[in-house]
Amino acid sequence: MLDRLLRGGWVISTWEDDSARAGPRRRLYRLKEDALPAARRAVARRAIAHQPATQPLPHPGV
Repeated sequence: MLDRLLRGGWVISTWEDDSARAGPRRRLYRLKEDALPAARRAVARRAIAHQPATQPLPHPGV
């Protein structure tokens, strides 16, 4: 997913430069400011598409 966001120009990546931390370098990702409105719209669309039912389904025998 991050690769698609990078190719789409939504995020930028940098390598961590904290030499005081033990272990391998980490790659850090940041959402580009000009991609923020589109990202908010995408999140809102997913939230609407995945809303739970307004009433629970009946459970026979309960």
